[in-house]
Amino acid sequence: MLSKNKKSLCPNCEESSSKVHSYYTRKFADLPAFGKYSKIVLRARKFY
Repeated sequence: MLSKNKKSLCPNCEESSSKVHSYYTRKFADLPAFGKYSKIVLRARKFY
């Protein structure tokens, strides 16, 4: 699922920004349950 938001608020100063600085990826994995592994790959944007 992709975010449709064109802007984001800074968590520190709460200023709105629409200029994307870069992207980063986070990967989460869990131990197998019923013989199946689960993995989440998250791609997030960093704003100026």
